[in-house]
Amino acid sequence: MSVEPRHTTARPSVSHKEADSFKRRFREELADPLRAAGLQAEVFVWDDFHDRFLVSNLIGISLPNGFDTTQNPNAVTRWTRLGRKDRDDVQREFDVARKRHELQWQFTIP
Repeated sequence: MSVEPRHTTARPSVSHKEADSFKRRFREELADPLRAAGLQAEVFVWDDFHDRFLVSNLIGISLPNGFDTTQNPNAVTRWTRLGRKDRDDVQREFDVARKRHELQWQFTIP
């Protein structure tokens, strides 16, 4: 499924070029490992908010600094497993029907 970017006032406009670049980067990094594992991922990109999460039907993870990487071997970041209640709260917060956040676009990998 591919959804074109939807623009909101909460975030500067995202051009089609920027959206395509974002999707390409995700697919380049994740398509092969997901395919090898027999999995697929649906990616949702929301309006501007600070906290980052990885949420599935099995687990929720808080990623305070996102998925950024560094070449510094001494850099430390902590990911935290969310309990079921917190994971469910995050899922409700980002439910399109609740309109708390605006979905910018979504796509599936691979």
